[in-house]
Amino acid sequence: MGNGAGKHSNEVEALIAKHDDPELTRLDLRSKNLTHVPEDITHLQKLTWLNLPGNALVALPDHLFKLTALKTLRLLGNRIETLPDSAKSLQNLASLDLSKNDFKEINDAFGSLTNLTDLNLHWNLIETVRSCISFYHSPHDGR
Repeated sequence: MGNGAGKHSNEVEALIAKHDDPELTRLDLRSKNLTHVPEDITHLQKLTWLNLPGNALVALPDHLFKLTALKTLRLLGNRIETLPDSAKSLQNLASLDLSKNDFKEINDAFGSLTNLTDLNLHWNLIETVRSCISFYHSPHDGR
């Protein structure tokens, strides 16, 4: 990693430390050249909205899924290939944006997100959708 990536990582860790407020509900970390999600983010247990687009993330760490209050998670424009099984802990998640990543498969982890109402996978190279995924249409959505 070059100095730029290290510099951005230090800036992000400082930003998280600055906002280490247990009442913080929104955090915007877009375009910070992140290659990983700092573990310090787990101190922000009341986060309901996390914005991480335009970084260089290739994997999602298990500690990210300790943020169980999340309702919106925006990860567009990274290089993420899979949603880990630990994502099942995000039972409050209603909106997940994984557009413009490197997903080739919709794996079983997606099926465990039972409150998900908005899933964006635009601009991925999806080849496989596992059978555990069900597409539910509310009687109120006009279909």
